[in-house]
Amino acid sequence: MVFKRKTWVVVGQPRKRCVSLLFAILPIIFSGAIVPTAKAGIQLSLVPESPQIPLGDTTDLFVGINGLGDPPSLSTYDLTVNYDPTLFSFVGITYGDPTIGDQLNLSGFGTITSDTPGADSINFSEVSLDDPDTLDTLQASTFVLVTLEFQALNTDGLGTFSFGSGPVLGDALGNPLTPSSLATAYIKAGETPEPYMFLPSLMALVALYFGNRSRFSRI
Repeated sequence: MVFKRKTWVVVGQPRKRCVSLLFAILPIIFSGAIVPTAKAGIQLSLVPESPQIPLGDTTDLFVGINGLGDPPSLSTYDLTVNYDPTLFSFVGITYGDPTIGDQLNLSGFGTITSDTPGADSINFSEVSLDDPDTLDTLQASTFVLVTLEFQALNTDGLGTFSFGSGPVLGDALGNPLTPSSLATAYIKAGETPEPYMFLPSLMALVALYFGNRSRFSRI
């Protein structure tokens, strides 16, 4: 098993352009209405790339935060994500938002990161080297902290992903921030599409088959 460890994080190419938008609308999805971030509080989110994955394939889990303002901003975090090791194995971690870049590295000085895989969890942390004014002024209110990659093992089942107890968050000055909610995510390993999902493709193949037969019969 190979772990991807990054100590100095730089802004990379966008991978999932809809991820930041998804985190931005999470408060709307859960509340059914637009709620000011000051009332909603800071929320830690877990958003799967896909709700299901074939056995042996890999998938991403986006760990995000929303409800920040200007201020508070985020300068440091220490989090743990738990998972079912009978269904999934941890593959690697990528720091920063895949669309808007690492929001703890706004000045380009890099960040200090650490990640430690466990038997059924992954612990990871990051410390910004940006000054407080930069974080309070330029940091987005909603963004992805890290992208975790998992592989589905040879067992069918519904995997649960959740935050470990005692998440640590710090504002621009290092003062503690307390999240108002911690999300839980689910990914089905070994899921196959329902029979009706094959119908459009089957109809297209049938049409192509008879179309080709008709075309060749006229030659």
